Amino acid sequence: MLVLAAVAANAFLSAFGGMWACTPHIPGVVTAPATHWSITAAPRSSWVTVHWETRAHDGGTAFVGYLAAEQQWIYDDFHTDGSFAANTSSGPENGTWTWEGPYTTPQRVLHGAVQWRRTKTGFRQGFGRQLGASFRETASATCVPEKR
Repeated sequence: MLVLAAVAANAFLSAFGGMWACTPHIPGVVTAPATHWSITAAPRSSWVTVHWETRAHDGGTAFVGYLAAEQQWIYDDFHTDGSFAANTSSGPENGTWTWEGPYTTPQRVLHGAVQWRRTKTGFRQGFGRQLGASFRETASATCVPEKR
């Protein structure tokens, strides 16, 4: 089981590992703050660590791994404002990882989906809802390699 977890984590890490500058595209927002992402292997572990932040030092840390017993990847994300997400994915399908689950803010619990996919220049995140087999996107972000 440990080998399966390492292979699964490496599949996510090989697709998205690195340092990224992400530009959000939010309807009705002229200039959303850019975010900076670091996606790396967690030391001495089969987990992947995803750390992101804005210039205002808002951000979060997520842990990505594979649960063999569930045959699911998990993406548990903890934000500096106290919100958190507990998402699962069955893995990439046609090059797209679809994560679904609750996003809990200090005010309420939201349900949605996030899609990640590689592009020629980096990767793209789509935020929205899964409606049956269709994804309804309401916002997105484009991420390109960042040199720090």
